[in-house]
Amino acid sequence: MSDCVYPRPCGYYGDSVKPCTCAHAMVTKYQKRISGPLLDRIDIHIEVPRVDYEKLSSDRLGETSGAIRQRV
Repeated sequence: MSDCVYPRPCGYYGDSVKPCTCAHAMVTKYQKRISGPLLDRIDIHIEVPRVDYEKLSSDRLGETSGAIRQRV
């Protein structure tokens, strides 16, 4: 995990492969784009790890709607 506290403009906050290289001034400017009242309305913050492209684009077959309907 990186030493970053907030998401960064580069998009690499907490990335296990590519480190964040953003300058402090750039991060401050980026963080000011989101207003405090908006952040106050967000109750859940979740970190999502990197997912490899191969996993996202694989041709795995999932369950059919009918199978899920029967199970439910």
